[in-house]
Parts: sequence; C-alpha cells; structure tokens
Amino acid sequence: MGGFTAGMALVWLLLVLPAWFAGGFRALEGMSVAGLLCLVPGWLVFGLVQRYRVAKVQAMAVLLGTGLRLAFVGIGYIAVQTPTSGYTFREFTIWLLIMYIAALSLETWQLLRRGAGE
Repeated sequence: MGGFTAGMALVWLLLVLPAWFAGGFRALEGMSVAGLLCLVPGWLVFGLVQRYRVAKVQAMAVLLGTGLRLAFVGIGYIAVQTPTSGYTFREFTIWLLIMYIAALSLETWQLLRRGAGE
C-alpha cells in the first residue's frame, strides 16, 4: 500500500507544472481531487488483499481493483462535475483520466509483481 501511495504521489508531483500551465490553481485543485478519487479504491484493494491472503483473492484483485476504481471514480466524477463546481475539462476531467490510468497501471503492476513473488 505504501508503494502505491508513493507512486501516486510521484505521478502527482510530475503533473504539477503541466496542470498549473493548463489551468492554474483550479487545475491543481482538480488534479488533487482526481488523485484522491483514484487513490482511495487502490487502498481498499490493497487492504483486502493484505487481509485475505488467499491465492484466489489475489488472483481476482486486479479485476476487483478495476471494478472498484471504475465505480468509485465514476460516482466521484458525477459528484464533482455538478453545475456549481465550475470545473472545466482542462481543470478536472483530463487530470482524472491521467490519474485513473496511472493508478490502475501502478496497482496492477504491484499486484502482479506481488503474486509472482509468492
């Protein structure tokens, strides 16, 4: 879980300047919200995998992570994209897509690496 969190923090740091140039403070704010929306499902998946150390659960963790992240991020996107939020595509949606792909890739890589090592 720590490696996943550190990896997502690194992705966030790498995107700070592009977000700032794309939309200023609002884009940084949107990118941070997007990062949290993608981080929480990863924590849940790694927590479940650590709690249930059964090979079958670890084999299904990648699919669980994908489904959980899709549901959580989808609901979060709908909640954040209310008419009163004022986030534009450059201020939120593009960063959510980037963070989603980064989180899913990092989580899958760590879960598969963990499964191969055991």
